[in-house]
Parts: sequence; structure tokens; C-alpha cells
Amino acid sequence: MARKSPTIGSGRSTKPKSDYRFIDKDPIVDILRTMIGGKQPRGTIERLAAEARLSPSTITKLFYGDTKRPQNMTVDALLRAMGYERQIVRKESE
Repeated sequence: MARKSPTIGSGRSTKPKSDYRFIDKDPIVDILRTMIGGKQPRGTIERLAAEARLSPSTITKLFYGDTKRPQNMTVDALLRAMGYERQIVRKESE
């Protein structure tokens, strides 16, 4: 007998869609790292951390360490510290 995927009340599978999988880190990490210019001297990370009101170790772990999926608040704080903000924009019809 074949095993079924686990389900939640509605009978739908709990398996994540393949579109949401990434191998190493969330793509937003690469975007943020590119925005500050890739590998930066320690002073840049400390200045960014102070402006974002985050720990320098949080940013270091995000860019170069074990953090794979940053919290939304962390991403928003970094964007604000760099002078950006996230917006939700409707995709235009093709």
C-alpha cells in the first residue's frame, strides 16, 4: 500500500511547493549583500548595525554565517538603514 503525504483538515498535502525552495540562503540575503557592495570591511557592518538598531553579529551571521531565513523585521530594518523600503506592487498583465 502506498503511503500518503500528511494532510491538514482540508485534505491538501503539507508538502511545500518547489518554487519556494532554495539551496543555500533566502534570495533576499544576496540582494542585501549586493546592495551594500558584497564583502565589506568590519566598520561598514558595525555602522549599518547601529543605524538598523541590530547587533553586528546578526548582520555578520546573515551575510556570512548560518542564518538562512532572516526575520522580516531584520530585513526591513536593514533596508531602512540603507535608505530603502519594501513595497508590494501589482504585477502588470503581460
